[in-house]
Amino acid sequence: MRPLLFAATALLRTSIALAQQLPEHAPAPSLTFSVRHFDVADGLPHRRVTSVAQDDQGYLWAATPAGLARFDGYGFRNHTRNEGLSSDAVVQVVRDNSGLLWVRHEEGSLDILDPRTGVAVPFAVHFRNRLLPGMRDRVTDLAASNAGTVVFTQEQALYRYASEREGLIRLQAPCSVALDVAEVDESGDIWCRCMVTPTIWAGNDLLHISASGAPVARYPGSVGTAITGHDRSDPQASEGQGVHVFQWNGDEGWISPSGGYSRIATLAQRTAMSDLELNGLVRMPLGEDLWVVNTRVVRSSAGQDPLNGRVLFDLAVQHPEALFRIFDVLRDRLGNLWLATEFGLYNVAMRPDRFRRWLHRPNATIGLGRRVRGMAVVGHRLHVNTETEGYWVLDARTGAVLSADTSDRTRIGLVADGQGGIWRSEGDHIVHERADGAVDRSFLHQRVDHSIWSMLAMPDGGLLFGGNAGLSTERLAKDISAVIDPGHPELARAAVWYLCRDRSGRIWACTSTGLYRLDQQGHAMERWWSGADRTKDATHALPVDDIRHLHEDAQGLFWLSTGTRGIVRWDPATGATRLIGQAEGMPGASVHAVLGDAQGALWASTDNGLVRFDPATQQLNLFTGVDGLAGTEFNRIAFAQGPDGRLYFGGQNGITVLEPATFSTSTAQATAPFLLDGVAVQRADEARPTDLLPDLRAGRPLTLRPGDRFLTVDMRLLSYEPPGQVRYAWRIDGIDTEWNIQREPNLRFTMLPYGEHRLRLRAIDGEGRWTPG
Repeated sequence: MRPLLFAATALLRTSIALAQQLPEHAPAPSLTFSVRHFDVADGLPHRRVTSVAQDDQGYLWAATPAGLARFDGYGFRNHTRNEGLSSDAVVQVVRDNSGLLWVRHEEGSLDILDPRTGVAVPFAVHFRNRLLPGMRDRVTDLAASNAGTVVFTQEQALYRYASEREGLIRLQAPCSVALDVAEVDESGDIWCRCMVTPTIWAGNDLLHISASGAPVARYPGSVGTAITGHDRSDPQASEGQGVHVFQWNGDEGWISPSGGYSRIATLAQRTAMSDLELNGLVRMPLGEDLWVVNTRVVRSSAGQDPLNGRVLFDLAVQHPEALFRIFDVLRDRLGNLWLATEFGLYNVAMRPDRFRRWLHRPNATIGLGRRVRGMAVVGHRLHVNTETEGYWVLDARTGAVLSADTSDRTRIGLVADGQGGIWRSEGDHIVHERADGAVDRSFLHQRVDHSIWSMLAMPDGGLLFGGNAGLSTERLAKDISAVIDPGHPELARAAVWYLCRDRSGRIWACTSTGLYRLDQQGHAMERWWSGADRTKDATHALPVDDIRHLHEDAQGLFWLSTGTRGIVRWDPATGATRLIGQAEGMPGASVHAVLGDAQGALWASTDNGLVRFDPATQQLNLFTGVDGLAGTEFNRIAFAQGPDGRLYFGGQNGITVLEPATFSTSTAQATAPFLLDGVAVQRADEARPTDLLPDLRAGRPLTLRPGDRFLTVDMRLLSYEPPGQVRYAWRIDGIDTEWNIQREPNLRFTMLPYGEHRLRLRAIDGEGRWTPG
């Protein structure tokens, strides 16, 4: 068999899991937060994680007493003595500026691991012929700057490794017993705790040593320093911050790089924290006035004690066990926080919050709160029907509740009448509400066993409306409803989801059996549906029947929301259609509505999030609960647009509100890497698969021979989003005409035709952005 060629591409972005929400009607914060927790049940070799680092490929490495675990967003791959480490009991892992990992073990041995190959060698072997006189095998402490300058201690001796060219350097750090490295800042300055007596509680001196190795200052009696962590996303965030110390006399303060000491607390203030918090003190600057303080993310202005900063998020609210002990903190290249603790590894993702949440219940059971249906903006009021939680009138600008009828009735459809009032369903009745809020008409609809989904106000003041089975109209004189014979048997039994007029005044019905054009009395004039081809009527063909909503754009094109195929772009003048579905990045098949904004973008509510699609650039962005939505699952007919362009989408737990002008189309690619994690072939004459990834990395084509049993390909999008938010696609040139889309990051080929083939791979992140392919 001739060579099988591979074409893999690089990737896109980041995401997460469960959003911490604010109380109803509270001002929207600037950030939203989501948490994922990993422990032994998720594949960690041990619940205690004492250190965490990120290599240059994007993988995360966690130090545990049972091995060094590599995490790719899907699972952990553990490295132990079987993989060449000096021991299983790993206590620290840091990255140097060449991308190698320094791995310190509990008994003091030190290994250097190449994360690209997984090969680890002892420190003395890696630095063969470059060791300094007097160096020992045992390392007592280890630290590194964000840029990769490594500092380590061997009892009283202090060493620095900044680059391969500079090599190992011994620094002067007079200390009578032992040294611990507290911090290496971005300037290269080093902060060390010096034991002055063999008894730890007798006190530590803090030594400040410059990047050149010259002593700067000594601070007697320091009890300890806070954890500063590592920041791979913004290495300069901590520049010039100095070190946070706890003095033996009870003071707490900052020592700046220039040598000044700023007292910020006393022992009495510090003991206001719980005993648990004192076990893992964290003070990590994130830039832009943001800090990690223990389990909290706070906003603290310059000169303010971060301990007293405004709390934006507290991990301990969801996971109080995290307070027990924090060993290390990392902000990865995509801005996600990772906390290494006694009870596992916590991932805290931060995202800009550009949405507001109205009628939302943050603690609703299984995400079900006020289930929103019909909505309409009239003036400065947003009228809202909820299924069983009442009829609400909100201030369309602020979300403040102006009035509410929470009586236990089923309420679905709602529409503006065009005269300042509204029509709305209420139990088995439809009522008309005037502009002043008074109800002046109410009638019983004939099909009391069917919900009223769609309504359309008629010029004569009457109402055309649809439910689960056909159309009805209100008889003005008798104030009762009458079932219409639409003149089409399929429409008579269809669920009518949406009724509207286009700009030319034509009436359209979006139904479960296709798209219909109606006359002014509600009779069917034309039908577009998936079976039109079978009747030799291609001019009325659509690729799907279940049409939920219709949006007409400025060019006169129709964007049809469907229940099974995503969005259909339809040109009513020519009949041309185009699908925007999962292959284009849609999160699922079910779309409830599409609304356009002043920037030319389209917004689609789905069962799996809110989508922004730019027809000009074809860029698609997906937003979910972690971005600050009121929920990920939206509902049919639950949408509205205000005269100011503001959009409102209702779902299973309230309303998501957005101002489209705050969003813009970006052509910049995201930074999360898309990697091949493994390529192997099972030869017929071999017991184990042969690893082909080194050949591929070397640029050599892969050759499959007759008799080879199968080929496997493992790929990873290192965005660290929940796996359910990431999808993968593959295509073999000359064989596949469309992309094959799947959620699993693995492929297995058992048979390929003879010849030369090129396999193309892509991935899509949680925002709906594909990698090139």
